[in-house]
Amino acid sequence: TGSIAYGYFVHGRRTGPMRPPPSPTMRMVAIACQTIGLVGLSQFLPKIQPPIVLERQEVNKIETNQIKKGGDQGKGQGFFSFQAQCPFDFSQKLTSQEDSITGMKRVTRHPMFWTMSFLSAGVLFRTQFFTEINIT
Repeated sequence: TGSIAYGYFVHGRRTGPMRPPPSPTMRMVAIACQTIGLVGLSQFLPKIQPPIVLERQEVNKIETNQIKKGGDQGKGQGFFSFQAQCPFDFSQKLTSQEDSITGMKRVTRHPMFWTMSFLSAGVLFRTQFFTEINIT
């Protein structure tokens, strides 16, 4: 793959057979297709959460004298602490059922296919060189 990328970027980029330059209408269609593709791609990312959480922890003060006398165990006192967590919430996919139809699968059975198709169509309408159309 490294040699393919090298060959494309050194010898194949902005070269080769050309088609007429894209019109403003084609550019608008390209923007629309790429926007739909990027929205579809964003549906596959995990939920994002803050990396630091402020949690309150309860601490019960129990005095041995009060326990011996049969009195109250004291009021709970709390303090705040910072907890670090992963910025991506992968537990959302684990808790959902595998067979449930949610998200883009309610629209189509192959959401990744349509996402890549719209992204590729956006490249098709935007570029002037045939060698750049096959990049996706």
